[in-house]
Amino acid sequence: VRYQSRKRLAEQRPRVRGQFVRQPPPPAAVER
Repeated sequence: VRYQSRKRLAEQRPRVRGQFVRQPPPPAAVER
């Protein structure tokens, strides 16, 4: 698991009052 990719996804994820908005999970292919 690449934490950097997860961090980028978290940064790009839309937030509302600091909370993440519900989104469909990214494909496993992106993580590997």
